[in-house]
Amino acid sequence: MTNRTSQRIAVGSRWRGFSRSQRMFCAFLASLQLLLPSVVVALPTDGIVVGGHAEIQQISPTQLTIQQTTDRAILNWQSFSIGANETVRFDQPSINSIALNRVTGVDPSVILGSLQANGRIFLLNPNGILFGVGAQINVGGLLATTLQIRDDDFMAGRFLFAQDPLKGLKSVVNQGTIHASDHGFVVLVAPGVSNEGMIVANLGKVVLGSGQALTVDLMGDGLIKYALSGKVLDHVMGVDGKPLSSAVSNTGTIQADGGHVILQAKASGDIFSSVVNQSGVIRARSLENQGGVVQLLGGDETLVAATEAGAMRPAGDVSGAVVNTDRIDVAAGEPNAARGSVTMVGARVGQFGSIMATGAEGANGGEVVIASTTRTLLASGSTIDVSGSGHSSGGQLRVWSDQDTFFDAGAAILARGGELGGKGGFVELSGKENLGYAGSVNALAPFGSAGTLLLDPRNITIAAAGAAYNPGVNNLFGNTPAVDVTISAGSINAAAANVVLQANNDITVGSAINMANAGVGIAMQAGRDINVNAAITTNNGNISLTANDSSAIAANRLAGTGDIVFGVAGANLSAGTGNIDLTIDSSAAAPFNPGSITTVRNLTTTTGNITLNSRNTVSLSGAVNAGSGTVSINANSDGALAQGFTMNAGSSIATTNIGVNAVSINVNGAAGGTGAVSLRNITTGAGGTLAIATNVGGNLTGGAISQVAGTTLNVGTAALSTGSASADITLSQATNNFGTVSVSRARNVTLRDANALALGPSTIFGNMAVTAGDSVTQTGALSSTGGASTLTVTTLNNAGALITLTNPNNNFANINLNARNAANTANTAGAIAYRDLNGVNAAQIRTASTVDLTAGGAITDSGTLVGSTLTARTLNNAGAAITLDTATNDFATINLQSRNAADTADANGAIAYRDTNGFDVAAARTLNTVTLTGGGRSPIPARSPVPL
Repeated sequence: MTNRTSQRIAVGSRWRGFSRSQRMFCAFLASLQLLLPSVVVALPTDGIVVGGHAEIQQISPTQLTIQQTTDRAILNWQSFSIGANETVRFDQPSINSIALNRVTGVDPSVILGSLQANGRIFLLNPNGILFGVGAQINVGGLLATTLQIRDDDFMAGRFLFAQDPLKGLKSVVNQGTIHASDHGFVVLVAPGVSNEGMIVANLGKVVLGSGQALTVDLMGDGLIKYALSGKVLDHVMGVDGKPLSSAVSNTGTIQADGGHVILQAKASGDIFSSVVNQSGVIRARSLENQGGVVQLLGGDETLVAATEAGAMRPAGDVSGAVVNTDRIDVAAGEPNAARGSVTMVGARVGQFGSIMATGAEGANGGEVVIASTTRTLLASGSTIDVSGSGHSSGGQLRVWSDQDTFFDAGAAILARGGELGGKGGFVELSGKENLGYAGSVNALAPFGSAGTLLLDPRNITIAAAGAAYNPGVNNLFGNTPAVDVTISAGSINAAAANVVLQANNDITVGSAINMANAGVGIAMQAGRDINVNAAITTNNGNISLTANDSSAIAANRLAGTGDIVFGVAGANLSAGTGNIDLTIDSSAAAPFNPGSITTVRNLTTTTGNITLNSRNTVSLSGAVNAGSGTVSINANSDGALAQGFTMNAGSSIATTNIGVNAVSINVNGAAGGTGAVSLRNITTGAGGTLAIATNVGGNLTGGAISQVAGTTLNVGTAALSTGSASADITLSQATNNFGTVSVSRARNVTLRDANALALGPSTIFGNMAVTAGDSVTQTGALSSTGGASTLTVTTLNNAGALITLTNPNNNFANINLNARNAANTANTAGAIAYRDLNGVNAAQIRTASTVDLTAGGAITDSGTLVGSTLTARTLNNAGAAITLDTATNDFATINLQSRNAADTADANGAIAYRDTNGFDVAAARTLNTVTLTGGGRSPIPARSPVPL
């Protein structure tokens, strides 16, 4: 075709009445005329079809039509511009057809009129492309680039574009309106790209990319995949001849509801003030089955996990600043919409505007990921909202920097549950080196559980006034000299989400925390120590402290043991109906080194449970009061060490819980552990169990269990175990009050109770001594494997208290049973009954009432037996003797019987009895001899058998 008469653009000199964008455009055109006098705005010129089939038709002076008859066609043009009120139309075989338009001349393309196509248009001009104000682009899909492609690659479907090394670095700019069909695409790629107008590609993809190479994959559904490469290392000139300040910039509006919007720059941060500048509006509302996606990428998009909680860090090559100062919207546009997502990645990332990723009914809040290698800033005035709506839950926000993250005062994060239901969302703010936290987070849920706020720098100090980062206007990403992060207690107190503080090294509570919102808790996780130097109080929210946390980054954890230390009096924890959990992670892989929980101050809940877990020592220095909750203490939990559990002066444990787990104390979680337990005042509800074991790991070396003088154990049931043949249990304070005590595997056991006591199933290696202020009974067998073991039971009660131990499986070598007055100066009328599986020796029995002894073997004495009536019975088929011949025995009546095991017939066991006084014989049954001696007389042998 022949050239039309060109028309140069004239720009008036009067500015009054022009908008800012119009004035900028006019200035651009004026500079364009001065810098590039040959540039004209007219229809495309000198078109030649060099691939495929197409016909170029000039319909009128203002209209050009290209009739394309093959799915791919290549047209070379000397120039490709469209003036205002001019139209270029491509008629293509289908929406998937592509017309590649290559400019071979020296002029940039200036599109001011209308470009129409029912298929896809590729526009390639190494001199730059401008879609000016008033331009109307309506196509199935558009790729506009300054990069080049080989004809044979294009025709073969290999869409490989690259910068011409002989050409300068130029840009693609849109100031008009570009509209792609639903499921279509708009791809603007050059060393520099800017959108100042309107781009629409609903259900499709919009890409603004800076790079020197591009690979495109056109999929069958009309969508597009792409890959940028070739970092831009030099200044990029706009079509006005001036260097661009941003490699990729959006100051206009981009709409891709149900689709993807990607702003990506492969460019040096030293060349541009920002590699990606989002200062306009990006809308990619989420639809059902089509979540909206927005990505601002200052380099490679590859992300990898930075923390166990899910924060992501850049894994590829990133550089420069990525900034959002206006609005990004991926909110659910309808009920049941798929989750929207926003990603911002760069060397430095600044969030100044708003990001909306809210949900809808049946659609939870979206996901926002912000990650940098150097510095991440959520500036004052910025808002990120991933809240749910209706019955839906809040979404997720993860913010990370390999170095510094700052959340300024005046910045807001919302991750609320829906107003009708749903849970609060998850918010993580992490800085590998530093974290400044002064903004506000709200992840509450009116009808569901509150969400979580996780903070994750290297070191954290909580102080009355947190040192909030306060950058100057020109110091967007300035360095901060702080080594540690200081967070204001006030910002935690006002938290509207569960707060999680994660420090790779230490956390120090230096100012009291008093969280206001109901149900909102706090968790602290430190790679090394947690130092509690002030009180922590929640409004019925959980409190969790974990030191030596193995999820910390090892390279940022300093050497030393990981401890939880309560440094001063008043550093108390109170959680209301929430739980309190103190844990030393057992990980011992360097540099991790588990320490202890020491000098624990007051811990208080009303219904919540209290749990202390330590690989090493646990020591209490305050009152642990769980209300109706449970108390669980685990010391030396993973080590074959000597550390145990100690209650220091002023400490106590109390609960009204009546369950089997009311108070549990476990020591020595591994074989070989020898840690001991030292107790002070402990109280449970009626029937509540105090369970103490120093052999949790099944070892045979558990340490002793003891009680400090002047203290009281007031529990429903005690279950005690050391697992060791050399470790004793000594709970001997006169004010103790046990309902039932059971012992499993200990050497010697000493128990004292101010009241009645029931002995549960107990197996020991040595002696058992029990003293009670009232009756002593049993609910299970008592036995000792010691060959010379002794069971001593004494009741101290002026009215007389029973001793009833008649389980047929009892097994002690010796017994010492006494019913005495409270002063232990006289016998009282407390009946004594004892039964043994085997033979038994009575070392001493004292009462003013009856004594009943039954044994499966011989019954002997080695000390004085005193009472009113003595009944002694052996149950043994072979016959077992009864030999009670101590001269000081004293009973008024005796009943002695050698019987078979079923107690249905007499057996062949000799009977001998001696008394210091005279006595009555109620019965003496045996098939052997009976020898009775009384009142100091010589023994009187009786012929066998002699029934009396």
